[in-house]
Amino acid sequence: LSYSCRFDGRCSISTAGRNACRYCRFNRCLKSGMKLEAVRMDKKNEKALKRKRSDVDSDEFDENQENIETVGPANKRQRMDHRLLTSSLMLIERTASDGNGKLPPIRSYVSLAMVIDEPEILDGDRTEMSFRACAPADEVACAESERRLLTWAIDWTRQVADMEDAISSSDKICLLRACCVPLTLLELGVRAAGAARHVLPLPNNTHLLPDVQPPSNCFLTPNAIHALLTWTERHLKPLQLSPKELVLVKALVVLNIGETVLSSRRLLRQSYHTPK
Repeated sequence: LSYSCRFDGRCSISTAGRNACRYCRFNRCLKSGMKLEAVRMDKKNEKALKRKRSDVDSDEFDENQENIETVGPANKRQRMDHRLLTSSLMLIERTASDGNGKLPPIRSYVSLAMVIDEPEILDGDRTEMSFRACAPADEVACAESERRLLTWAIDWTRQVADMEDAISSSDKICLLRACCVPLTLLELGVRAAGAARHVLPLPNNTHLLPDVQPPSNCFLTPNAIHALLTWTERHLKPLQLSPKELVLVKALVVLNIGETVLSSRRLLRQSYHTPK
């Protein structure tokens, strides 16, 4: 699925004009907890969608398109599955990083189970992520960045897990606890790889330096900052991963960790349905 908005994603969605902009309406549904697999394409639009592919559905998987199409229906179906998976992950990437401008509900206590089952609880923390690295981070910027990155990791984990059937809320929490740190470090490494200077960008246009003591409340130690930038320069940056490849890697970080943290009931179901 790929929609676009002529007004930079700022449309007001209401009962009076809910069909005015599919992009804004669809993103609002996702942020409210709608599962991606609940979306159904209109049959009358399938041929038009095949003729007019969006930017999200082009490049990498088109390279061997002719070869795949001539082999047989099985490979053609596999190619379409790849496209659907990548499109879904690219959509997760956008919705997890975008801001919604909403105020958070007033609650005295918030648990992981609550934010998994009620995503709107974190609406106030879903500010637009921007990594321009304009100024050094102070204590306020570090606190804001930590909370925003945590919200981003929660959204990524929850939406990727929703692509799998029958993953319980408790299993989603297990996935989040296991993948939150590596997923966040990967995102920061990706942003550092694209930075003009040798800095670690944060999602509120601030940055951390490897040779400067970070604020006392920083969620990364000086050694962690230095190690992350070194790993990025030596290993991540030379890969030159495309946006589609990056979202696939992020999904692997979330789901591969699940092999060791999912409940025994979930693992039993997974092994039963895995082809031998």
